[in-house]
Amino acid sequence: MSEDVKKQQASTLKIINDIDALYSVELKEMKNGTTVCPVCGKSFLKFWAAERHYEQKNCHKLRDVVKGTLTEMRAYQLYRDVIAETNPKARITMKTFIKSKFYNQFVRFSMFCTLHEIADVLTYLDWLNQIKKLTSLPMLLKVGIEEQTMREFRLFMHATGIMDSKKFFERFKDDLENDDDFFTRSIEKAKISIIWLAMNYDGFEERMKRLPIDYSNRLMELVNQIEENGLGINAG
Repeated sequence: MSEDVKKQQASTLKIINDIDALYSVELKEMKNGTTVCPVCGKSFLKFWAAERHYEQKNCHKLRDVVKGTLTEMRAYQLYRDVIAETNPKARITMKTFIKSKFYNQFVRFSMFCTLHEIADVLTYLDWLNQIKKLTSLPMLLKVGIEEQTMREFRLFMHATGIMDSKKFFERFKDDLENDDDFFTRSIEKAKISIIWLAMNYDGFEERMKRLPIDYSNRLMELVNQIEENGLGINAG
Protein backbone atom coordinates (compact mmCIF):
# COMPACT_ATOMS: atom_id res chain seq x y z
CA MET A 1 0.00 0.00 0.00
CA SER A 2 1.45 3.35 -1.03
CA GLU A 3 1.97 6.20 1.44
CA ASP A 4 -0.68 8.24 -0.37
CA VAL A 5 -3.26 5.48 0.09
CA LYS A 6 -2.28 5.11 3.75
CA LYS A 7 -2.81 8.84 4.29
CA GLN A 8 -6.17 8.73 2.52
CA GLN A 9 -7.30 5.80 4.65
CA ALA A 10 -6.10 7.47 7.84
CA SER A 11 -8.06 10.60 6.93
CA THR A 12 -11.19 8.59 6.19
CA LEU A 13 -10.93 6.52 9.38
CA LYS A 14 -10.49 9.70 11.45
CA ILE A 15 -13.66 11.12 9.92
CA ILE A 16 -15.56 7.93 10.76
CA ASN A 17 -14.28 8.11 14.35
CA ASP A 18 -15.19 11.81 14.57
CA ILE A 19 -18.73 11.05 13.39
CA ASP A 20 -19.04 8.22 15.92
CA ALA A 21 -17.93 10.64 18.63
CA LEU A 22 -20.74 13.03 17.71
CA TYR A 23 -23.24 10.30 18.51
CA SER A 24 -21.64 9.23 21.77
CA VAL A 25 -23.50 11.97 23.67
CA GLU A 26 -26.81 11.01 25.26
CA LEU A 27 -30.16 12.37 24.08
CA LYS A 28 -31.31 15.42 26.05
CA GLU A 29 -34.56 14.89 27.96
CA MET A 30 -36.06 18.31 28.66
CA LYS A 31 -38.26 19.41 31.57
CA ASN A 32 -41.17 20.05 29.21
CA GLY A 33 -41.20 16.35 28.26
CA THR A 34 -39.53 16.67 24.87
CA THR A 35 -36.31 14.98 23.81
CA VAL A 36 -33.62 16.85 21.89
CA CYS A 37 -31.00 15.39 19.56
CA PRO A 38 -27.57 16.60 20.76
CA VAL A 39 -26.20 16.55 17.20
CA CYS A 40 -28.72 18.53 15.16
CA GLY A 41 -30.86 20.05 17.92
CA LYS A 42 -34.13 18.65 16.61
CA SER A 43 -36.84 18.29 19.27
CA PHE A 44 -39.19 15.28 19.60
CA LEU A 45 -42.37 14.83 21.59
CA LYS A 46 -41.81 11.09 21.88
CA PHE A 47 -38.60 9.61 23.27
CA TRP A 48 -38.81 6.59 20.96
CA ALA A 49 -38.98 8.90 17.95
CA ALA A 50 -35.85 10.70 19.13
CA GLU A 51 -34.09 7.35 19.59
CA ARG A 52 -35.01 6.18 16.11
CA HIS A 53 -33.76 9.46 14.64
CA TYR A 54 -30.54 9.37 16.66
CA GLU A 55 -29.72 5.74 15.82
CA GLN A 56 -29.63 6.54 12.11
CA LYS A 57 -26.53 8.69 12.70
CA ASN A 58 -27.12 10.87 9.68
CA CYS A 59 -28.25 14.24 11.01
CA HIS A 60 -24.79 15.79 11.28
CA LYS A 61 -23.48 18.23 8.69
CA LEU A 62 -20.90 16.23 6.75
CA ARG A 63 -19.10 19.36 5.58
CA ASP A 64 -18.34 20.32 9.20
CA VAL A 65 -16.58 16.99 9.73
CA VAL A 66 -14.60 16.70 6.49
CA LYS A 67 -13.72 20.36 5.88
CA GLY A 68 -10.06 20.76 4.88
CA THR A 69 -9.25 17.03 4.99
CA LEU A 70 -7.55 14.82 2.41
CA THR A 71 -10.88 13.06 2.08
CA GLU A 72 -12.60 16.25 0.99
CA MET A 73 -9.81 17.00 -1.48
CA ARG A 74 -10.05 13.52 -3.01
CA ALA A 75 -13.83 13.86 -3.30
CA TYR A 76 -13.37 17.24 -5.00
CA GLN A 77 -10.87 15.80 -7.48
CA LEU A 78 -13.30 13.01 -8.32
CA TYR A 79 -16.17 15.49 -8.70
CA ARG A 80 -14.00 17.64 -10.97
CA ASP A 81 -13.10 14.67 -13.19
CA VAL A 82 -16.71 13.51 -13.48
CA ILE A 83 -18.18 16.93 -14.22
CA ALA A 84 -15.41 17.75 -16.70
CA GLU A 85 -16.24 14.53 -18.55
CA THR A 86 -19.89 15.52 -18.95
CA ASN A 87 -19.32 19.24 -19.38
CA PRO A 88 -15.76 20.13 -20.52
CA LYS A 89 -16.52 23.85 -20.38
CA ALA A 90 -17.67 23.81 -16.77
CA ARG A 91 -15.73 26.02 -14.36
CA ILE A 92 -15.05 23.72 -11.44
CA THR A 93 -13.54 24.91 -8.16
CA MET A 94 -13.58 23.75 -4.57
CA LYS A 95 -16.12 26.50 -3.91
CA THR A 96 -18.52 25.22 -6.56
CA PHE A 97 -18.03 21.69 -5.27
CA ILE A 98 -18.95 22.68 -1.72
CA LYS A 99 -22.11 24.38 -3.00
CA SER A 100 -22.97 21.44 -5.26
CA LYS A 101 -26.01 19.29 -4.45
CA PHE A 102 -23.71 16.31 -4.98
CA TYR A 103 -21.20 17.30 -2.27
CA ASN A 104 -22.31 14.77 0.36
CA GLN A 105 -22.67 11.94 -2.13
CA PHE A 106 -19.22 12.46 -3.62
CA VAL A 107 -17.66 12.59 -0.15
CA ARG A 108 -19.38 9.35 0.90
CA PHE A 109 -18.50 7.68 -2.40
CA SER A 110 -14.86 8.73 -2.06
CA MET A 111 -14.73 7.44 1.53
CA PHE A 112 -16.22 4.12 0.46
CA CYS A 113 -13.69 3.69 -2.36
CA THR A 114 -10.82 4.55 -0.03
CA LEU A 115 -11.88 2.10 2.67
CA HIS A 116 -12.38 -0.70 0.14
CA GLU A 117 -9.16 0.15 -1.70
CA ILE A 118 -10.79 0.69 -5.09
CA ALA A 119 -7.73 2.13 -6.79
CA ASP A 120 -9.20 2.98 -10.19
CA VAL A 121 -12.30 4.89 -9.14
CA LEU A 122 -13.01 6.24 -12.62
CA THR A 123 -13.09 2.69 -14.00
CA TYR A 124 -15.52 1.81 -11.22
CA LEU A 125 -17.72 4.74 -12.24
CA ASP A 126 -17.56 3.71 -15.89
CA TRP A 127 -18.58 0.18 -14.91
CA LEU A 128 -21.52 1.50 -12.89
CA ASN A 129 -22.61 3.59 -15.86
CA GLN A 130 -22.00 1.20 -18.75
CA ILE A 131 -22.39 -2.26 -17.24
CA LYS A 132 -24.89 -1.57 -14.45
CA LYS A 133 -26.71 0.90 -16.73
CA LEU A 134 -26.89 3.65 -14.10
CA THR A 135 -27.28 6.87 -16.07
CA SER A 136 -28.42 9.07 -13.18
CA LEU A 137 -25.47 10.48 -11.22
CA PRO A 138 -27.29 10.46 -7.84
CA MET A 139 -28.30 6.80 -8.34
CA LEU A 140 -24.81 5.89 -9.55
CA LEU A 141 -23.24 7.37 -6.41
CA LYS A 142 -25.87 5.73 -4.20
CA VAL A 143 -25.56 2.22 -5.65
CA GLY A 144 -21.78 2.60 -5.83
CA ILE A 145 -21.43 2.58 -2.04
CA GLU A 146 -23.27 -0.73 -1.60
CA GLU A 147 -20.93 -3.58 -0.69
CA GLN A 148 -22.73 -6.02 -2.98
CA THR A 149 -22.09 -3.65 -5.91
CA MET A 150 -18.42 -3.42 -5.00
CA ARG A 151 -18.16 -7.22 -4.87
CA GLU A 152 -19.75 -7.48 -8.32
CA PHE A 153 -17.20 -5.00 -9.64
CA ARG A 154 -14.33 -7.05 -8.24
CA LEU A 155 -15.69 -10.16 -9.97
CA PHE A 156 -15.88 -8.16 -13.19
CA MET A 157 -12.27 -7.07 -12.73
CA HIS A 158 -11.16 -10.69 -12.37
CA ALA A 159 -13.26 -11.88 -15.29
CA THR A 160 -11.97 -9.23 -17.68
CA GLY A 161 -8.44 -8.92 -16.32
CA ILE A 162 -8.50 -5.13 -16.70
CA MET A 163 -6.24 -4.59 -13.68
CA ASP A 164 -2.48 -4.43 -14.39
CA SER A 165 -1.63 -7.78 -12.82
CA LYS A 166 1.86 -7.95 -14.31
CA LYS A 167 2.85 -4.60 -12.82
CA PHE A 168 1.40 -5.49 -9.42
CA PHE A 169 3.15 -8.87 -9.40
CA GLU A 170 6.53 -7.38 -10.30
CA ARG A 171 6.19 -4.74 -7.59
CA PHE A 172 5.01 -7.01 -4.78
CA LYS A 173 6.41 -10.40 -5.78
CA ASP A 174 8.14 -11.08 -2.46
CA ASP A 175 5.03 -10.21 -0.44
CA LEU A 176 2.82 -12.31 -2.71
CA GLU A 177 5.14 -15.29 -2.32
CA ASN A 178 5.68 -15.07 1.42
CA ASP A 179 2.69 -13.34 3.03
CA ASP A 180 -0.45 -15.50 2.96
CA ASP A 181 -2.76 -12.69 4.04
CA PHE A 182 -1.35 -10.22 1.53
CA PHE A 183 -1.56 -12.80 -1.25
CA THR A 184 -5.19 -13.65 -0.51
CA ARG A 185 -6.43 -10.12 0.12
CA SER A 186 -4.68 -8.75 -2.97
CA ILE A 187 -6.62 -11.25 -5.08
CA GLU A 188 -9.89 -10.68 -3.24
CA LYS A 189 -9.59 -6.93 -3.69
CA ALA A 190 -8.90 -7.42 -7.41
CA LYS A 191 -5.48 -5.83 -7.25
CA ILE A 192 -4.17 -8.82 -9.16
CA SER A 193 -6.07 -11.39 -11.21
CA ILE A 194 -6.13 -14.97 -9.96
CA ILE A 195 -6.53 -16.06 -13.58
CA TRP A 196 -3.41 -14.10 -14.55
CA LEU A 197 -1.49 -15.73 -11.70
CA ALA A 198 -2.60 -19.21 -12.78
CA MET A 199 -1.43 -18.57 -16.34
CA ASN A 200 1.73 -16.53 -15.76
CA TYR A 201 3.14 -17.39 -12.33
CA ASP A 202 5.11 -20.64 -12.50
CA GLY A 203 4.88 -21.12 -8.74
CA PHE A 204 1.12 -20.56 -8.54
CA GLU A 205 0.11 -24.17 -7.92
CA GLU A 206 2.72 -24.62 -5.21
CA ARG A 207 1.75 -21.25 -3.69
CA MET A 208 -1.87 -22.34 -3.45
CA LYS A 209 -0.83 -25.60 -1.77
CA ARG A 210 1.10 -23.66 0.88
CA LEU A 211 -1.91 -21.52 1.81
CA PRO A 212 -3.71 -22.26 5.08
CA ILE A 213 -7.04 -23.94 4.35
CA ASP A 214 -9.18 -20.87 5.20
CA TYR A 215 -7.30 -18.70 2.71
CA SER A 216 -7.43 -21.43 0.07
CA ASN A 217 -11.18 -21.82 0.54
CA ARG A 218 -11.72 -18.07 0.14
CA LEU A 219 -9.91 -18.05 -3.19
CA MET A 220 -11.71 -21.13 -4.44
CA GLU A 221 -14.99 -19.43 -3.54
CA LEU A 222 -13.92 -16.44 -5.62
CA VAL A 223 -13.26 -18.66 -8.64
CA ASN A 224 -16.63 -20.33 -8.16
CA GLN A 225 -18.37 -16.95 -8.03
CA ILE A 226 -16.76 -15.89 -11.30
CA GLU A 227 -17.91 -19.09 -12.97
CA GLU A 228 -21.41 -19.00 -11.43
CA ASN A 229 -21.95 -15.46 -12.68
CA GLY A 230 -21.21 -16.60 -16.21
CA LEU A 231 -18.49 -14.01 -16.67
CA GLY A 232 -16.12 -14.57 -19.56
CA ILE A 233 -12.60 -15.21 -18.33
CA ASN A 234 -9.79 -13.18 -19.82
CA ALA A 235 -6.52 -13.18 -17.94
CA GLY A 236 -5.41 -9.82 -19.38
